[in-house]
Amino acid sequence: MVAAKDNFLGKYISKDTLARNLAAVIYRDEKETQKTAIKQHRVLRSATEFRYGYKLIENGNVRAGLATNDVIESFRRKTN
Repeated sequence: MVAAKDNFLGKYISKDTLARNLAAVIYRDEKETQKTAIKQHRVLRSATEFRYGYKLIENGNVRAGLATNDVIESFRRKTN
């Protein structure tokens, strides 16, 4: 699916599929996801909103995957 995103038909067929699937997984376990994130990154304790996103690692370039640029934002939610 990732390789197909580069051609016209692939863009049409897989439009938002990855984002939708990612959102479904996070939403199902959202409280646990937030708890884990806050445990790992204490600065998130005062967060009033969580923004979820993902990056595609292409051609094995893991270093680029760790950078904070080019993140595809899936959705955002207010914290309760």
